[in-house]
Amino acid sequence: MNKANILVIDDEFEIRELCSKLLRQKYYHVESAKNGKEGLTMLHSNFFDLVLLDLKMPGINGLEVLKDIKKNNINTDTIILTGYATIETAVKAMRLGSYDYISKPFDLSHLNATVERCIKKRIAAKQIHPSIFTDTNYNLKTSINAIVDQTTFLLNNPHGQQISPQHQILNKININSKKLLQMINNLLDLSNITLNKMVPHWEKIKIKNILAEIIIEANPLLKEKNLAAKIHIDPNLPFIISDKSHIKQILTNIIDYTIKLSSPGQFIISILNVACKKTIKIGIIPLLINPLRKNFTFTPFKTAHQFSAHEYDEVTINLNLAKTLTESIGGTLEIKNISNNDFSFILTLPYQPTALQKETKKNILVIDINPAVIRRICNFTKETEYQVVGCLTKEEALKQPVHTNPFAIILDIMTAESEQGKILRDLKNNPKTMSIPIIVISSSKTKTLVFDWGNKNFIIKPIKKQDLFKELNKLKKEKGQL
Repeated sequence: MNKANILVIDDEFEIRELCSKLLRQKYYHVESAKNGKEGLTMLHSNFFDLVLLDLKMPGINGLEVLKDIKKNNINTDTIILTGYATIETAVKAMRLGSYDYISKPFDLSHLNATVERCIKKRIAAKQIHPSIFTDTNYNLKTSINAIVDQTTFLLNNPHGQQISPQHQILNKININSKKLLQMINNLLDLSNITLNKMVPHWEKIKIKNILAEIIIEANPLLKEKNLAAKIHIDPNLPFIISDKSHIKQILTNIIDYTIKLSSPGQFIISILNVACKKTIKIGIIPLLINPLRKNFTFTPFKTAHQFSAHEYDEVTINLNLAKTLTESIGGTLEIKNISNNDFSFILTLPYQPTALQKETKKNILVIDINPAVIRRICNFTKETEYQVVGCLTKEEALKQPVHTNPFAIILDIMTAESEQGKILRDLKNNPKTMSIPIIVISSSKTKTLVFDWGNKNFIIKPIKKQDLFKELNKLKKEKGQL
């Protein structure tokens, strides 16, 4: 069950009720305010993970509320609700730090997906900045969102329904902007995965329902390419326990790629129940004019100092994201050649996550300003009973333990920006974190200080695997788990 607290601030009663009803169905805790003044009063007296904020309100408008949130509630995310007339203001709101914005009238599935994406990223290892992507990427996303919304408005305008050269140009701008937006989202997702930012959310799902949604969304592109999807579904297909958003992203990326390169006619999607292996196998067989480039291999995403721009074309980004997400939910994704010019995607998904995947691993919260240290500890704990959730900032360091319920915290004592050791003391004085054991990593000269601050677990940097597990085993023994 989702524990996130969400506040809806909108002067329209129908919008408040619609959003509240939808989000409560997803098990979020939802409250609402009818104007900016009431919303600020609630924000000053309660904590909210997310605020859905209307920009155009009488009295205190949405931008003023957003500025107050960024000043006094820095750990609260915002999603802007806006009409076409205030798109430029929405872009300004994004630059002030809003997570995303949604144009009115909005599609309920789009609202739900945006909220879910925001909450999932908060719960995982929030605010770990991706290795090669910074705020620039979010500015790009904002600008392209504006282009998509504005061209969509013009295309749907009753006065612009006549097919003209200008209309055709607008349509191409709209389509290509959506493609670029999807590519940026995929890049951001890939970079988030490198630091364990995207954690699966397990739920009971039916694969054929997800596939039906994707095909409906893909219909305009299918018609444009004169293509049809021929679908074979095993009648004995069971429900599975998996991450719905991950599976939808995986299938969307593969099918989108297939449509773009397939010859006119049909491509085949088959879904089989492999009961003996407790898996579902999905085969997607495209018939291509331009086959997948020869010798294509899945490659791990790289960090800034390893990055070379030419390595990351659209194929590489989309397919590597699909494979990485597949592996995160315990599945496999393969590309198999079936002739010189044709190939098939084979996606295998388990009925349910393994015992380790099903959130039985012990969480370790690693707090360090250096992402390389977090990745190093991630590598140390692969295929063990532990999983790492990383954090770079002081603010998130103090907030994250409430969400992750860690077995232990690993803290670089130099992470404290204002005063050496302040995070350590704050964690030990916070009722919600004071009982969580902390392993401090630092140079030997700070060891005495750490003990003076009331912490007995210490590892000298650079951290070594045997030293890490020595300290973790000590904690297990103290807790009676060894």
